[in-house]
Amino acid sequence: MSPCLRSVRLVMLGCAANLALALPSAWGEPITYKLVDYPLDQGGHHLSGTIVAAGVSANLWGSQVLGGAFTIDGESFSIGRAFGYEANPRGIGPIVTATEILLPPMGFFLIEHPAPEGSNEWQTITWNRSWRYEYSAKSETTYPGPTYWWNVTPASDPGHIAANESWIIATVVPEPSGVVLLSSSAVSLLFSLWLGVRRRRLQAGGESLSS
Repeated sequence: MSPCLRSVRLVMLGCAANLALALPSAWGEPITYKLVDYPLDQGGHHLSGTIVAAGVSANLWGSQVLGGAFTIDGESFSIGRAFGYEANPRGIGPIVTATEILLPPMGFFLIEHPAPEGSNEWQTITWNRSWRYEYSAKSETTYPGPTYWWNVTPASDPGHIAANESWIIATVVPEPSGVVLLSSSAVSLLFSLWLGVRRRRLQAGGESLSS
């Protein structure tokens, strides 16, 4: 193996190690995820925000959602409660990995902003692939309130939530220190490649001069 390729392999291994450091630990520590925005399925509305989960889970319970908040078109809501496995008659909630929150077929997940004092209206976002095929963000009251979007059959084309077999609800937020490590590793990789190319050119030039 050439010295250049050896250097590239070492730097790539360093990048992989730094990527592991950039992701929060999945064992015993809360993980913060960023909600994925699907304007094509949201009637042009935009969603952002975070979900804080207790850790990885093959079948998320609502109690494993520790907090977070979501914003729809600039209006922010805190997450007061969440429902997953325990609210689905089929017993399937989201899958929480170290990098994503996924909703498998027949799964159910709901996050809820509590009703203001003296009101029976609360804001919800629902991902439902169980008893009803639904992706919605709407106010829930004794009678249905205003709705941001209610997409009963999301398309499976690119850019839509149903483009993947498991819907991607949220992706992990890397820790800032890890992002810095990844950036430095990328710079190191480029520098190593440049040194290898320059060394080969100098060697080739020396050989041609001596011949």
